Amino acid sequence: MIDYHVHTSLCNHANGTMEQYIRQAVEIGLTEICFLDHLILHEKGRRLTMSPEELPFYFHAARHLANKYKDQIQVKVGLEVDVIPAYLDQIVFRILPEAATRLTAFETGAILIAGEPPALDAIAWRARQSIRYLRRESWPGLVPARA
Repeated sequence: MIDYHVHTSLCNHANGTMEQYIRQAVEIGLTEICFLDHLILHEKGRRLTMSPEELPFYFHAARHLANKYKDQIQVKVGLEVDVIPAYLDQIVFRILPEAATRLTAFETGAILIAGEPPALDAIAWRARQSIRYLRRESWPGLVPARA
């Protein structure tokens, strides 16, 4: 059994610590848990989100706890990003035809999300600790996110 929609107090509408959620998940027999806090990229709704400045803490805390509890449960981390195009300055779509260029772009933070990358990219990304990815059954492709 898994739970892939767990918010933390950083998004201002959950109580308890990340570790308390993990302990409870272990206690009720979950095999996986995924923290999925809001990151709202517009003013409307800011009271229900973490700030961009809190992202490093969020990912570091989740990685630390994943390591601490690795023998009891698999702990994952992601973001529930809310976007209203009217509030964005720009969204840039780029085609990066060379595999080495795509990998470097992820490692440097030049790109944050990729849809349906080539299979060889996925193999290379899995070998890198600096890149995490999510596979969605409803959308065949990997969505790498810096962790």
